[in-house]
Amino acid sequence: DVVFVGGGSWFNHVPVRTLAGIVAFTTAENCTDAADELFDVGGRVPLPGLLIVLGANPEPPRPGAPPPGPGSPPPRPRRPRFGGLPTALSATPPARLPVSTPLPATFSAPAEPAPPLRAPQAEMEMEAAPDEPIFPPPAPVSEAPAEARRGAAWPGQLGAAAVQGLRQAKGLFNRMLPEPAPPPRTAVFAPVSPHEARDERGRLIEPVEPVETIGRAEERAGEAARQDEEAVPPVREPPPGDSYRTRDAAVHAAPDAAVEQEPPVLPMPVLELPPFVAPPPARGARARLFLLMALVIVLIVPVIVAVLYFFKGIDQGAEAAQLTSAAQAQLVGAQAALDLGDKTSARQQLTEAREYLDQAVLLDGSNPERDRLRATIESELQEVLQIVPLYGLTEPLITFPPEAQPRRVLVVDEDIFVLDAARQAIFQYRFDPATGQVNDQAGMVVIQQDSIVDGVTVGPLADMAWLPQVPGYEDRPTLLIVDYNNNVFRYDQRVEGATRMVLGGQTGWSSIGQIETYQNRLYIADEGAGELYRYSLGALDTPGDAWFSEQTQVNLDGAIALEIDGDVWFLFSNGMILRYRSGEQVPFSPENSIGLAEEPTDLYVFRQELNLVYLVDAGEDRILVYDKTGAYLSQLRAPEGGLLRGLTAVYVDEVAGTMYLLTRSALFTHPVLP
Repeated sequence: DVVFVGGGSWFNHVPVRTLAGIVAFTTAENCTDAADELFDVGGRVPLPGLLIVLGANPEPPRPGAPPPGPGSPPPRPRRPRFGGLPTALSATPPARLPVSTPLPATFSAPAEPAPPLRAPQAEMEMEAAPDEPIFPPPAPVSEAPAEARRGAAWPGQLGAAAVQGLRQAKGLFNRMLPEPAPPPRTAVFAPVSPHEARDERGRLIEPVEPVETIGRAEERAGEAARQDEEAVPPVREPPPGDSYRTRDAAVHAAPDAAVEQEPPVLPMPVLELPPFVAPPPARGARARLFLLMALVIVLIVPVIVAVLYFFKGIDQGAEAAQLTSAAQAQLVGAQAALDLGDKTSARQQLTEAREYLDQAVLLDGSNPERDRLRATIESELQEVLQIVPLYGLTEPLITFPPEAQPRRVLVVDEDIFVLDAARQAIFQYRFDPATGQVNDQAGMVVIQQDSIVDGVTVGPLADMAWLPQVPGYEDRPTLLIVDYNNNVFRYDQRVEGATRMVLGGQTGWSSIGQIETYQNRLYIADEGAGELYRYSLGALDTPGDAWFSEQTQVNLDGAIALEIDGDVWFLFSNGMILRYRSGEQVPFSPENSIGLAEEPTDLYVFRQELNLVYLVDAGEDRILVYDKTGAYLSQLRAPEGGLLRGLTAVYVDEVAGTMYLLTRSALFTHPVLP
């Protein structure tokens, strides 16, 4: 038995069949040659490996044993091995005979027929020659104590035990796995040499020659050796211990005469693999076992899934019940806070109650109890938050294309102006009072970034305001526009279109962002300088007055809206609203009982009868309504959540009593609510 241990890198250098062929025919005598052959076929790459030959130690012969005589049975002849390693599977066979074997002068067909195959032991007839024995007698071995013999034999016993363990493991696996189908009984192995014969399973059949045949063969070998000594120059033998590679080198180093006498190369073994035959299906008890296992799996999987869903449903139902109880507790607390006049605490508790109820419905669905609880919570929230639904929202007045991003809206009579931040243009729409619609939904471009006006390139658009007609100063109303390049433009389509305005002190501006008009005056906010410049319509060519007093510290960074009603109002991106009067800041703080705006985008301050401030909260799609002291009054929402989605700006026509609600996709109108 032979064991080869190596890493996976062997398969990258040596074919599997070659490796198996070398290992299969390795014995204790040719183990060194096998290792050298593995080193050669592996490309002489130092691959890690271990080649182990297991065998029982033969019992040493007893001293004084008589040599085999004519009457004793001869020892079993050994099959000659050519080239050190036999050929197996698809391994390359040796190309020449070993150097130790005398090379015949010529190879001719044998004069006598091939020796017969080995017969059974009962039919063997072998006679030894009386004069010369076939096999030399074994050398005498000195007598040794029994304990020494047992100690010397323990490696063999260990090897035999290992072999027995491997065989038992192999038998165990053979019994566990399905029995393979028997291979077809055809001889698929060709003989390695003309003197070898194999059975139908490829096993070598060793010939047994009579004594007379062996003697005649030895005589012929002696005559051939004498002829070779005369015809072939002697070949230098390598020193003992050299591998067969050294012996091959010595053979190749012989003269040309010796090369001409080399024997013919033996044919390659023909290997015909049997066709693949699938193993037969399991039968009997094993088949019934497999069928039972399949049925158990099919039946138990739905049961396990059902049980898991059952317990999961129980857990979700229990958790939903707990969330519903928590929502009820928060509702009771909010009602108690309302009785005490604490709207802030009531709003917080009602908001938490609604969140708990939403989670319970998500886990376990709705039921009549949860529906009643939701209706109660919404009713209390309506009272606390003072939500005013805008039921007058119907069809949009203008619908914008998907790429639009409207940011500001301004309405004067039938003219509607929209500043589009995405397309960087101001569009004019015309409202038809007869039909109550805007016929041209595309609009007309008033001014656009990168256009040329009076030799000046228009920059990114910042803000716009309406300058009404002022007798003696402005004979026609115009639209005022500022860009972030500190340019001011005016537009009047009835006369000359867009033109550039030149104001006094314009070269000293730092960063213009907001523009507004109030009572025949023009106000321009310089965010970079933290200043508000005021211009009189009759003296636009003179520098504007600094409106803030010298003692007032003003920081206009982040200002997004400017409103004037006598006082100056600034809205900042963080939701802060600052109010100034006569150049000084006056206290103003919006009530936060219902929470501050999540995403403030626009501000409108009423100038006439209504004392209101509208704050647009794009984060919640609502308009928060305060009075001018900062007290919270109500909030305007769409009756359905999708109508005002993306709310960005608001404009109020106080004379007509109409407010315009600008979203990212449309423009709506609604009457102003008292």
